[in-house]
Amino acid sequence: MAEETRDAAKPKVAMKRTHKAKWWGLPTKKWWAALTTALAAWVINLIVAGEFNKEIWIALIGVASQAIVAYLVPNHKTPGGVPVRDKVKSA
Repeated sequence: MAEETRDAAKPKVAMKRTHKAKWWGLPTKKWWAALTTALAAWVINLIVAGEFNKEIWIALIGVASQAIVAYLVPNHKTPGGVPVRDKVKSA
């Protein structure tokens, strides 16, 4: 019983990850925001056109290809890299 109270009083230490995170994980919030904006523009285009024509198909293919490419290219591969949080705070 004394061991249980001693263990409970010890601060819990976060465990280290034993596996590397995969680059193809869940989409980022920035990706979702860009996709939502593109889909909203596509819906407005469809409403204005009034019918599902060739231009609407082209726009839909553009939205889908943009979403796929943006998902597959990791953020750290962008030109100039991703700014470090400390550098952004000090600027």
